[in-house]
Amino acid sequence: MRIAANTRTGKSPASRPSRRASRRVGAAVLALPLSVALALPLAAPAAAQGGSLGNYLDPDDVPERPTQDVTEQDLPGLPDGVDVDRVEWLSDRWANVYINTPSMPEGPVLVQILLARDWYSQPDRDFPSVWALDGLRARDDESGWTLSTNIQQFYADKNVNVIMPVGGNSSFYTDWDQQPEEGKTYKWETFLTQELPAVLREGWRTTEQRAITGISMGGTAAMNLAHRHPELFQFVGSFSGYLDTTSPGVPQAINYATNDGAGYDAQRMWGRYGSARWNENDPKQHVDALKDMTVYVSAGNGNAGPYDRQGPIPGFPENPAAFGLEAMSRMTTQTFANAATRAGVDVVTKYRSSGTHDWPYWQYEMTQAWPYIAQTFGLSEEDRGAKCAAVGKIAEAEKRQRSQNLGTCTTNEYDAANGGKVQDFRNGRIYWKKDADKAWATWGRIGARYSE
Repeated sequence: MRIAANTRTGKSPASRPSRRASRRVGAAVLALPLSVALALPLAAPAAAQGGSLGNYLDPDDVPERPTQDVTEQDLPGLPDGVDVDRVEWLSDRWANVYINTPSMPEGPVLVQILLARDWYSQPDRDFPSVWALDGLRARDDESGWTLSTNIQQFYADKNVNVIMPVGGNSSFYTDWDQQPEEGKTYKWETFLTQELPAVLREGWRTTEQRAITGISMGGTAAMNLAHRHPELFQFVGSFSGYLDTTSPGVPQAINYATNDGAGYDAQRMWGRYGSARWNENDPKQHVDALKDMTVYVSAGNGNAGPYDRQGPIPGFPENPAAFGLEAMSRMTTQTFANAATRAGVDVVTKYRSSGTHDWPYWQYEMTQAWPYIAQTFGLSEEDRGAKCAAVGKIAEAEKRQRSQNLGTCTTNEYDAANGGKVQDFRNGRIYWKKDADKAWATWGRIGARYSE
């Protein structure tokens, strides 16, 4: 692998021995407003100094701004042609990783990563991952999961890395036989199964334990990726996915969806209807490959539920498309589950008595699937959620910062260098320097730059 690295340190965003994203602390602090920077008890992030928080710095000790020159560094363990173009931090636990891949050469592929709860407090530990695939109208700038759900808050106290590929409008996250349009390459299956796992392993302290989930189009894709690559996943979850892609009328409905979503012809994806590739990507025909996984499927029935506006017909939602898409999902999900029963494959089925094709229901399913994911991974009770409390100077700082909505704690305080302490919260972190009168908090984009 070739990856950009800082010439002054020789370290890269996805390098390991440390296998951690690079942190440019000096540049981050210098980029802050001066009044804010001088108020912070400066510290290198948890992984930067041999697993400790690093030495607190006096303002006069802030290092010079790192040079912007970059060089190429050989790193083992990644496929040829794959490298990390850059890493952008949106918070202290949300990193946007831009990956150059020969599979989709038009530009780097963005993958959002939410870091595990103990990423900083246990810097020598690797973590399982939960993948969350987007829906048909996936945007190129941000995952629908972070745009439309509380996934960041929900997973803040759980010891898994959350992986959210960005983009792939109407792609079904598959390798297309013919590209959807000039200048756009869709080789999502290759990227997700042959390239991304290595980046996560080598750069982001991620184990071989993986759960893959998705909504709508992403639910179909999750099931297809799982049955085609059973060695990669131990859990697969479909929330309102289409799990029968070949029964009469379903291919045409998928084609309607890809045309409506992006103007793409689905026959460029898997060939003519009834072809071998349509059958290869029909989840119900391959349930036997899932026999060693935990399989979770859910769907509403299209009727107006607690998150819908009632339409003019009692019981039906105001949005007829949300009804039709969910009804199709329910039908194909039941077909899949029936096929699994015939094959002797256990499936966790959650058929809802109401609910349409919309994000509030998928956020709910995310929370309902979590206990099954945690059980599949064999996570301890401690790793499944936070049991913590703020004490001492950190508790005082948390009360002072209530207006900044740091949220509840996700860890107890843990050791920093030179007798200091640090504690993580859902929306930020609080640092305390030994013998200091006060502890200080970072949050938001300042917290992101500080962690970077």
